[in-house]
Amino acid sequence: MKTLPRNLFIASIVLFLISQALSASWCKAKAISGIILFLRGPLGLYAEEAIAASWLVNPLLVVAWITFRKNAVISFALSVLAFIIAVSSLELGKIPPIPEIMGIWTVVVYWVWLASTVVMMVGTGIQVMEERKK
Repeated sequence: MKTLPRNLFIASIVLFLISQALSASWCKAKAISGIILFLRGPLGLYAEEAIAASWLVNPLLVVAWITFRKNAVISFALSVLAFIIAVSSLELGKIPPIPEIMGIWTVVVYWVWLASTVVMMVGTGIQVMEERKK
């Protein structure tokens, strides 16, 4: 594993952990820590909460981290899928980026969470290109 993809892999995990450690406020303007949202996410899938689809980014990203060393192509595909779902959450109104609704700090936390998917996607993309050159 080359240095840049490895560093981006680590940066993705760090950004994700930072986003989980900070407070997040979702549609109902109720402050909830990111880790609580992460842990209760599977329950939202059954309750059909608006946040449920965006929560799927989390396990996709975790599996992308796990598969990074063994299969960069799968890791890249999962990273791209995680990114698409995270970005589409904005479009679908599931995670409104409007500071008046959520508070500016929560918007920052969302972008840190999104950055973890982008960094992982770039890192795995570089890894895939390096493996194909061999």
